[in-house]
Amino acid sequence: MGHGSRLAGVLGGAVLAGVVGSGCQSQVAGSGSFAGPATPSRTPTANGTGSGSGTGGSGTPTSLPPTLPTIPTTFAGRWSGPVDQPRSTIPHWTAVLTMPAGQLQGTFEIAGHCTGVLTLLAFSGNRLVAAERITSDPQDVCADGGGVTMELSGTARARFTWVDYSNSSNVATGTVSRR
Repeated sequence: MGHGSRLAGVLGGAVLAGVVGSGCQSQVAGSGSFAGPATPSRTPTANGTGSGSGTGGSGTPTSLPPTLPTIPTTFAGRWSGPVDQPRSTIPHWTAVLTMPAGQLQGTFEIAGHCTGVLTLLAFSGNRLVAAERITSDPQDVCADGGGVTMELSGTARARFTWVDYSNSSNVATGTVSRR
């Protein structure tokens, strides 16, 4: 997993920095500043308690950012559309994103290949930035995670960009529509 030729990966700092620089500071998880790609300190488990650093002995977070952004209604819903990723073993695929309004997370799917969790990092006006982490990859063709940027071009269309966390030159772009 995580190879440059694989399908999907992790958010490059440049993508988030560009959004933060365009006025998203008040909507970024945490303090509103950006020091690098987001790396959750807790990993959700099947029972929802989480594991990893940043928790007390009972699985309870020891500290949380003051406010976490949630998916705004302007981006809520199921989005899908064709995506081109020239540096991938699968250069053309369909992105499917499901984002419930008011939630921190949604789902990310590379139709027919892998699925994962989409976590909102920031939004401002017509732009949303999220991190995706692959949780199911039965064919072993997807990178571990990546950064997703969506920029609305109307109420039901958005420009979609994905950047592999482990190889920032591995980029996918396309247009997704709300269904």
